[in-house]
Amino acid sequence: MWLENGTFEREFLYFDKIGKKYNINFKILTYGTNQDLKIETLKNVEIFPMFLKSEKMPNKFICFIKSLFFPFFNLNSFRDIDIIKTNQLHGSWLAIIFKLVLKKPLIVRTGFDALLFSKHEKKSFLKIIFFSLLTKASLLFCDLYSVTSESDYNFINSNFKFDNNKLKLRPNWVQLKNNLTPINDRENRYISVGRLESQKNFKFLIEAFQNINCKLIIVGSGSLKESLEDFSSVQQVQLEIIKNLNHTSLLDLLEKYKIFLLASHYEGNPKVLLEAMSRGCVPIVSNIRNHSEIIINNHNGLIFDQNNITSFLNAINKTSDLSFLEKLSKNAIETVVKNNSLNIFIDKDKKDIFNLS
Repeated sequence: MWLENGTFEREFLYFDKIGKKYNINFKILTYGTNQDLKIETLKNVEIFPMFLKSEKMPNKFICFIKSLFFPFFNLNSFRDIDIIKTNQLHGSWLAIIFKLVLKKPLIVRTGFDALLFSKHEKKSFLKIIFFSLLTKASLLFCDLYSVTSESDYNFINSNFKFDNNKLKLRPNWVQLKNNLTPINDRENRYISVGRLESQKNFKFLIEAFQNINCKLIIVGSGSLKESLEDFSSVQQVQLEIIKNLNHTSLLDLLEKYKIFLLASHYEGNPKVLLEAMSRGCVPIVSNIRNHSEIIINNHNGLIFDQNNITSFLNAINKTSDLSFLEKLSKNAIETVVKNNSLNIFIDKDKKDIFNLS
């Protein structure tokens, strides 16, 4: 999946950097098939697909049942580990079982709150209950539970009873670069990145661009691709949808444009917003809590009232002042340098790991 959505390069950059700096080795247990073994990885990384003898993934029910029994039949492959870590809540039951069987410390890291997302997406009552119970179990059995945003941190603290010392705020990281293209030398076009799903609110952007004589570029894939293209034709908006790019290509593309747009209805700690800021783009974002944790209006970006086209256009109009854009771009870069560099993330992660091991 990392290869398909273009994030493989980014994810393995973390394993490479922390492995070399602190001599840490990883065994990655994937919900994958023998195809995962064909992926070229790093010297400090071993891959263990759950469905090693298969070339095709079974259905979700079989995946779930297999995951419940997998630790008991594969203990020998994991007896030498020091720390168990899962990078998402979904599937954390497997990590919990390994912890109980191997009696090793467990770190649960969440990039977004799955329970909150399930409510936003109007999932079934049973799924919402499931994520609530899974959050409770993870908080109960883990040794450290990290979240990426202040709003997720406050939500967990307010809605669950657990040892508060377990909860840590660890924002997402970005790969920094020196000697960026100056904002004035970039193309005067607008770019947005994300899954082509309702969460990202791309239909609003297309509708708003009826009033902007400029092309809108979206990088991503998803179920709404055709409907967004049809809608842009009806609205007579210039829209270009680019399929998922690998990490380096996406960063290079972001550096070509002045303005980055994110109109999402809800988010976690959006990596793509941080990455756009790291490449000097001026972000224009909707006024949801997780955006306002990162963006200070008129300081390191612009915030518009969600689904308010007039508010959005007012923000766009401000970008005609090049000196103002330069200030926003400079402050956006400084924000991620201070709070989201990979080196800062790795050093905090190292402390978390070594404090438990």
